[in-house]
Amino acid sequence: MNVLERVMKAINHEEVYPVPVVLWDLAPWMPKMFNVNINSYYHNTEKKLAVFTKLQETFPEVLLFPGFHPDFGVVIQASAFGGRIQWLEDDAPYVYPSLEKIEDVNKIKPINPQNDGLMPYVLREWEYMLKNVSPKIIEKYGYVRGHAVCMGPAETAGLVLGYEKLFYGYFENPSLVHKLLDIITDETIKWIKAQ
Repeated sequence: MNVLERVMKAINHEEVYPVPVVLWDLAPWMPKMFNVNINSYYHNTEKKLAVFTKLQETFPEVLLFPGFHPDFGVVIQASAFGGRIQWLEDDAPYVYPSLEKIEDVNKIKPINPQNDGLMPYVLREWEYMLKNVSPKIIEKYGYVRGHAVCMGPAETAGLVLGYEKLFYGYFENPSLVHKLLDIITDETIKWIKAQ
């Protein structure tokens, strides 16, 4: 039984031994572990893939989650809604809210995954990974093929509007928060399909 099969049994509450281990594989801890500059990790697909590969080789009995993927932290979807990204020297990128107030939800335009924010870069990284991840790794761990990575609508709304404004909006203007979440849900589905 391979690692993925053991994890799936555990998820289904079946007894499995040894108990599988799953590591959350998002930077910045992984590049630091292998002495790779975080900015070069985010901006160089080859280095990113090398870090994932070294991590998997270091822990062959561990499943990485979400697995080999175009890792840009949580900012991808918010960047497509117009959020400006700040690339930090020694940490994950930060995205500034693109809406000033909840009423600005009426100004949101539909996203285009081929053109907006980091999305086109992510799509190119998926293509690169499909071509360059070892077929043995894909087979053994189930990575890359059929995968998509996204943040949920509430997380994306917090990034697009700012968490404080979103939380106040839940009480002060729930109908506009609902509208924002509906829009982001629809655009998230579009993003998943594009991947």
